[in-house]
Amino acid sequence: MKIIRNQILRSALFAAAVCVVAVTAGCAEKHPDWLTDYEQAQDRAQKQHKNMFLFFSGEDWDGISTQLRSSVFDTPEFIKAAQADYVLVHLDFSESLYNSAETAEDATEAEKKAAAQAAETLQKNADAASAYSVQGMPTVLLVTPEGYVFGSIPYDETVSTAAQYIQLLNAYTETREKTATLLKQIKNKKSLDKVTAIDQLYELLEPSYRYLLIDLIKEVPESDPQNESGLVGKYQIQIAYSNAMDAFASGDVQGAVQGFVDAISGGYLSAEQMQEAYYTAAYLLAVTQSGDNAQVLAYLNNAYDAAPESEIADSIKMTIEAVSAQGEQE
Repeated sequence: MKIIRNQILRSALFAAAVCVVAVTAGCAEKHPDWLTDYEQAQDRAQKQHKNMFLFFSGEDWDGISTQLRSSVFDTPEFIKAAQADYVLVHLDFSESLYNSAETAEDATEAEKKAAAQAAETLQKNADAASAYSVQGMPTVLLVTPEGYVFGSIPYDETVSTAAQYIQLLNAYTETREKTATLLKQIKNKKSLDKVTAIDQLYELLEPSYRYLLIDLIKEVPESDPQNESGLVGKYQIQIAYSNAMDAFASGDVQGAVQGFVDAISGGYLSAEQMQEAYYTAAYLLAVTQSGDNAQVLAYLNNAYDAAPESEIADSIKMTIEAVSAQGEQE
């Protein structure tokens, strides 16, 4: 279980600003209407054609979630209203749950089996928390069966009743319905109509969760090989960011840089998008110290030349001067 706990820590789920409280108090008993396994919940959402209401908590240390459950989420009023459109999912990361996934040396086979099952569930839920970039507890996300976030509901201490929270939830009805409509269009349409629907969905969702659309984003160049929509460049650079993150995570900095270079060579980026791609390539080389000053400067100069009248051109020029001065001192 140390591996799972370390993953949560690396994902910043245990934020430094959050105080661990009431560790010995234990967690409230789980409500039967809430699923606690993410994969099981997503499977049910897909079969029932519902969205997911994801509630991430650290009940025995975040100081909020236990009260939120008792006063809102576990009430018959809230459950009846929410279950009409959502599968309710509670992914808890209490210290007590980690303890239940550990066994003593003299544990029985039954105890070991129970601990192994708890560890497996925690690992899957930790993967879900990481995938959704959960940074603190409690976190509430509204998610399609496919896994796309169309809403996030921040904690508000003034919202303390089921009726108040239902009102918050209902505020996302229009976005929920638009998201479902666009996803249906994406599934059923082809070529430019499909590209248009993907773009509308991308613009509809919150910027911080658009990265989850990467599977759809990658379909844009394939659906519009001649860039008739004029949108291919917009999504080629998003694909470059996604590929760069994967490459960077595996330690392949040059691969991350090459992704932006390839996007430029595709020929569909606007001048400002090319500037962004060149600048990002330079930035990656500089912060990782994976390239010499000549490489960094080459990309920076290309970035400036791509769009010398842009809003950030002057900042890039200043960066070029600073990098050049540093090179002269070395």
